[in-house]
Amino acid sequence: MDIRENCDQWIDLAYGDWLRWLRKQKKKTFMRESTRNIVDKMFRAVDNRNEEEASQTSERLRRFADTFNGVSEGFGVDEYLYESSEIYLECALASYRMNDLQDALALMKIPIGGFPNHTLHKAISYWVCGCVQWQFQAHVENALISWEKSLQIVKDAEAESRNDLSFVKKCLEIQERMTEAIRFASSNMFAPPVSRRTKNANTDSKGRSARLWNFPYFGDIPAGQPAWVSPEPEAYSEVEAIILNDAQYNFYSLRNELIINLPIGKMHFLLRAKGDSMNTSSPIPIKDGDLVLLRQQDAAESGEIVAVEIVGVDEVATLKRYRYKDRKHWLEPESDNPDLPPHFSITKDFYIRGVALAVLKPV
Repeated sequence: MDIRENCDQWIDLAYGDWLRWLRKQKKKTFMRESTRNIVDKMFRAVDNRNEEEASQTSERLRRFADTFNGVSEGFGVDEYLYESSEIYLECALASYRMNDLQDALALMKIPIGGFPNHTLHKAISYWVCGCVQWQFQAHVENALISWEKSLQIVKDAEAESRNDLSFVKKCLEIQERMTEAIRFASSNMFAPPVSRRTKNANTDSKGRSARLWNFPYFGDIPAGQPAWVSPEPEAYSEVEAIILNDAQYNFYSLRNELIINLPIGKMHFLLRAKGDSMNTSSPIPIKDGDLVLLRQQDAAESGEIVAVEIVGVDEVATLKRYRYKDRKHWLEPESDNPDLPPHFSITKDFYIRGVALAVLKPV
């Protein structure tokens, strides 16, 4: 899967899900019926690959938007105050679907600057703009910034609408999607695909299976003469399950992510969990016999699950939640076993051997 396919997926989600949902809400679209009819005509031409008609209709819409801009003052209402911004958002999508990325990027500046702050229209505009920017190597930093701005606007909109429970629920759903994408993109400077939402009863929780991103794909290499290999990968390999000792395992992220990223240059390893000391861990319970994927490192953030060796106590690393508070190091079991203490401080020398990223459960 290449960067264009990934960005196509995100734009489809932003338009087909987020914006469609928004327009169904009361007074969440700024376009009049007559304007929507012209927009529909433009996209029919795009779908029929009639680029000449699509381009002409797009130009007509832009002139119409510029002429109609500010007409609400004459009407004495603000119902159509942002119609121009919404028209340009539609025209940008049409240009994108006709593969004119430069025009789409230029058009996106208008809805970004035109929609009011703390509105989902502005957030969606920033997100779509970022999707276009990801496809230009010179704009990848700007793409990440656009996505970050989009996420912040969604958070602000959600905070200002606490009394509208359905709106808040949708904002939280969008935030989760955006956060997953930004977390991956900031580590790889590469837009990930839209993650699928799946459930598996074998997790005994509300956890969702995740996918492992691993080996970068750099394109073709001739078997004859030597060739220069681009430092920028075209895509990454994607693994949903592995086979170990004739058993198939699915991945479940311990960080509530749907994409588990294994950066190049880092050492990763698997351990099999024994016992019940983490059988109620969140977001995924780690049960006896589960495999745990860890990144080898000797330090951890407070709150992460770690494999830790305690000198003179446990020469074999134990798996626990690590906390640092009150200037002390603590380990916390997460278990329904009443005989286990809720937490204990580490008073002897200890070594963190790895930080847990995911649980692998048998299918």
